[in-house]
Amino acid sequence: MSASTPRLEPLRKNARWAKVKLLRRVCDFKPEENLIISANERGGSTWLSELFHRIPRTAVYTEPLYLLPSNPLRQLKFTWNQYIPEDADWPEARDLFELLLRGKLLTSWTSSTWSFLRARRMVVKFCYANALLPWLTRNFAFRYAPICFVRHPFAIAASKIKFVGWKHDYPGFRIPDCPYRERYLEHAAF
Repeated sequence: MSASTPRLEPLRKNARWAKVKLLRRVCDFKPEENLIISANERGGSTWLSELFHRIPRTAVYTEPLYLLPSNPLRQLKFTWNQYIPEDADWPEARDLFELLLRGKLLTSWTSSTWSFLRARRMVVKFCYANALLPWLTRNFAFRYAPICFVRHPFAIAASKIKFVGWKHDYPGFRIPDCPYRERYLEHAAF
């Protein structure tokens, strides 16, 4: 690494943000044409999305539900693995998912390639969407049924133990302060 590299970082950051602004402006995917993959973290969704990315004219939108501070879902008090009942009427969430599925909420973290410029559809790879898939499929008429990828919890745990990004203690589960938290309260004793 050269001594000038740290001085280049602000330029790289500005270039990434300019790219994202361009992609948001140019992209306007049809939500129903997207391919939806949902899984738990370390559950195989990256592998499957990379396979689907081989389909010509696709782009992979990676983990749009990851709750970075800038994610607009935070304004709706979304939590990790947000539950939404299938018959829920939540127009604000539906509007944000419409933008998300059109490619209007891309970030430099979720969209790292120029493949969005020539793509006709996205492969939307969700971690943390399993509990809202029935609601999502009720609100959007996807041409292809979403894939809910389920991996054995022991295999997920083993993968987390080996994965360098998971080297932290588990603080335990706390019932989140989020919409539809009744679902959690119903199972509080467990």
